[in-house]
Amino acid sequence: MTKQKNKLKNKLKDELIADDFQVEERSGKLKVKLGGLAAPVYIENDFAKNLFIVNTREAVNAIFLGSLLFLTLTNAPSWQQALLLSMIAIGFLNLLLTEIKSQPLRQRVNLFNRMNCA
Repeated sequence: MTKQKNKLKNKLKDELIADDFQVEERSGKLKVKLGGLAAPVYIENDFAKNLFIVNTREAVNAIFLGSLLFLTLTNAPSWQQALLLSMIAIGFLNLLLTEIKSQPLRQRVNLFNRMNCA
């Protein structure tokens, strides 16, 4: 079973490289660099559903940035508040760019799942 999954993962990796994505394998996952300010995206194997899923980790980043925003608005002095707000704005921009740039990758992985894993 794992040999078949490794074959599928290698096939997915080859197809993504053919579609001009920057893909490398790290600890059993495929890491895709989207370029620019966008964060890297990971493609993981969901054994229960027998599918590959795209994980952007946006929930963790959004929770961190939201709590940092709350703490900044309630506790920071004015000059620190301005600095932290600019950092938070860049973080939310990074989150937005990652989500936008990962859409073609999500579509490609979903197509691969329908063709090979169903």
